[in-house]
Amino acid sequence: MLPAPLKPSFALSIALQLIVLVVVGNAANSRQLTDSLACPQPSQCKFNVLAIGDSLTRGAVPSKNTAHPYTIKLAELLRQKFSNRAVPEVTTAGYDYLGVFQKARTADGTILDLTFVPFVKQQLQQAASQGTQYQWVIIFAGINDLGAGNRTAAAIMPKLIETYKMALGTGANVIAVLPWPNKFVTRNSKNEQER
Repeated sequence: MLPAPLKPSFALSIALQLIVLVVVGNAANSRQLTDSLACPQPSQCKFNVLAIGDSLTRGAVPSKNTAHPYTIKLAELLRQKFSNRAVPEVTTAGYDYLGVFQKARTADGTILDLTFVPFVKQQLQQAASQGTQYQWVIIFAGINDLGAGNRTAAAIMPKLIETYKMALGTGANVIAVLPWPNKFVTRNSKNEQER
C-alpha cells in the first residue's frame, strides 16, 4: 500500500528546503562562492538559477486569478544563505497546463503551440544569447501529462530526461522535481501507480 500523499504546500516546502540544501552544499565546495579573496564584491559572485515548469512553477493561483511562484521564497532563502558572499538571481519560466505532451496555456487560457521540451530549449538558448549562464536549473514538470494528458510515466520520463540532458549540456546542475500526488490524479489511477 502506498503512503498517504503529502499536501502540495507541505511537499513544496520540503522541495524548497532540499533545493537550498543542495545549492548551499554544492556552493560550499566552490571557492568562487565561499572564498572572500576570490569574491571581493558580492556582485562578482553572482549565480543564476532557472526554475522551469508548469503552473506549479509559475505559481498559478486560479482562485485569485494571480501567480505566486515558489521561486520568490527560494530567492529569499538563497539570499539569506549566501548573504554577502554571492548574489543569487532566480528566473521563473512556466506555463499553465504545460507538459512534455500537453500544450501550454497562457494565464488567460490561450492555447500555445508549445510543449515542455521545446520550451526548455528556447529558454536555454535565450539565456545563452544574452550571455547568461545558469548554474542551476530546476525542472518541475510531468503532472499535466499524467493527469489531463492521461500519459504514462514510461512515456513521460524519456522526454523529461531529454530536458535534463539539455540543461546539463549548458554546464548547469539540474534539480529534477518529479510530480507528486494531487487532486487531479487519484491514488488508485493507473497513472498514479506508475508515478
